[in-house]
Amino acid sequence: MAAARSGSSGGRYGDGIVLLKAMLAGFIIAVPIGAIGALCLRRGLEGRWLLGIATAFGAATADAVLAAAALFGLSLIVGAVVENQELLRFVGGIVLVYLGARMIVHRHDVVPAKASGPLEQRERKRDLSGAASTGFVLTLLNPAVLVAFFAIFAALGLTGHQSQSGVIIGGAFAGSMMWWLALIGLAVGLRDRIPLNLLAVTNAALGALVVILGIASWMTLVRLYL
Repeated sequence: MAAARSGSSGGRYGDGIVLLKAMLAGFIIAVPIGAIGALCLRRGLEGRWLLGIATAFGAATADAVLAAAALFGLSLIVGAVVENQELLRFVGGIVLVYLGARMIVHRHDVVPAKASGPLEQRERKRDLSGAASTGFVLTLLNPAVLVAFFAIFAALGLTGHQSQSGVIIGGAFAGSMMWWLALIGLAVGLRDRIPLNLLAVTNAALGALVVILGIASWMTLVRLYL
């Protein structure tokens, strides 16, 4: 009986270590301030923290999908990403330039009025689902995320733990979400301390960053064919 309890405790301890490693991997993947980070910061600074969380949820869900692909070496997904990375970069660049331009145009946006009627509530739900879809699609369109998961999982010794896939995939999602929530919380906390004029400039700068990331995506394609 003592041996059995010891083995069970060791298994739980092993799951805990794997979970922490997976959370670290998800956190590391999310930390670089790219398009998703700029969107989350923008929405937090506008006071639209629910939209920011929806964007983060979509991105973290995509991270979990890519973590599963990296963990199992899903040949179909990996092959599709590798074979179509030029198309993914091109489409991703279009989306980023469009989103960045919208962020610049709407740099003076303030917190919208709270939804009251059925129409406003439907529009709010549509905005939330759209924000989540944006985070999910932009993350999936970035081939570098899948490659990064491969590298980080190998570095952390997670590649041989397919039997603990649920713990690893859930940990990657949780780690990614932790970073986004911290970023959104920072933006919301700073919002009231930033003058409106400076807030508009910050919004425009974040939009310009997203546009630059989109153009950079296209430039990588140009270098591939030169």
